[in-house]
Amino acid sequence: MAFSGGEYNYMTGYDFTKGVFKWKKTIERIESSPVAKNDEIFYATLKGRIFKIDSKDGGKIWSKSFDFPFFNSPSISNDILYIGDSRGTMYAVDINSGDIKWNFKTGGGIYSDVSVFRDKIFFGSDDKNFYCLDTSGNLMWKKNLETKFMSSCTFYSGNVISAGINGKIFSLNINTGDEVWEYTTNATVTATPVLHGDKIFVGSFDKTFYCLDAKNGEVLWKYEFDERIKTSAVVWKNYILVACDDKHIYCFK
Repeated sequence: MAFSGGEYNYMTGYDFTKGVFKWKKTIERIESSPVAKNDEIFYATLKGRIFKIDSKDGGKIWSKSFDFPFFNSPSISNDILYIGDSRGTMYAVDINSGDIKWNFKTGGGIYSDVSVFRDKIFFGSDDKNFYCLDTSGNLMWKKNLETKFMSSCTFYSGNVISAGINGKIFSLNINTGDEVWEYTTNATVTATPVLHGDKIFVGSFDKTFYCLDAKNGEVLWKYEFDERIKTSAVVWKNYILVACDDKHIYCFK
């Protein structure tokens, strides 16, 4: 787990069965979540560095320095770590050596996490384009959606579904980038759309939690809160859990 608030920044190992901390290490400030693979943890910092540490004791295995800050979490697929920086460069890094395999430059900062699906990587940029690259770093397509992005995406029936800070939810064909449907909320969306069955669940700054039909984007139901919803929902069995700015967690069935 990571705790980051400016003056005090820690990475910790926690034993959930015993309810105790196993270790705690001081780290650079981060604005994203660490990612675990096997017995190793990867995280990126506001100083533009990526760290690989041992999950057993927090010991550093390697670190790699870059030119600009990272505000998003790494994504890992087939021993390659993907992450974009605040200046707009997407990197592919070998998780074993820390070597850069390739980089791809966009026209704006990258604040959304990368999603990997069917040997393609998907992400949005502050240049208002949504990108699809192959895992060698070649551009497959890009789509100008006239918005910046902070959320990751999900996949349904050959489509990639993402959200923009303009409040729109988009479903795009994963092979061409052609728009299948879009739905507009009434305010910014920073939460990642979550798929469960044929339904998409996502909250908005308009204080509403939406259940959309993944096939066509139609609203199946919605629930209005007293405050904004900034974070992504969590699916557990047939329950949907979501946190609200009113400091409550809500559960829907």
